[in-house]
Amino acid sequence: MSEPAPLRTMPHEVARAMRGVLTDIDDTLTTGGVLPPHARASLDALGAAGIPVVAITGRPAGLCERLLGEWPLAAIVGENGGVWMRREPSTGAIATWTSS
Repeated sequence: MSEPAPLRTMPHEVARAMRGVLTDIDDTLTTGGVLPPHARASLDALGAAGIPVVAITGRPAGLCERLLGEWPLAAIVGENGGVWMRREPSTGAIATWTSS
């Protein structure tokens, strides 16, 4: 398997066709539990481009709700798939669903 190419080398037509980004949180977006400025800038740029970002984590629902309120995420899946939250585009309100 070849080494992945940096995202900045992605052809523009491929980037324009993206419908969203799914990402882990711990040690993917964050470093030592903190969202570094360059990661926040990337989230902001994706949001400004209209590309929704969905974070996936095993973290508890309370933290997921806080992150959804603080970070420019369209949605978050937490508790190892046990809870899903999304920000309502028109109101910014947080809607929550659980697997039970």
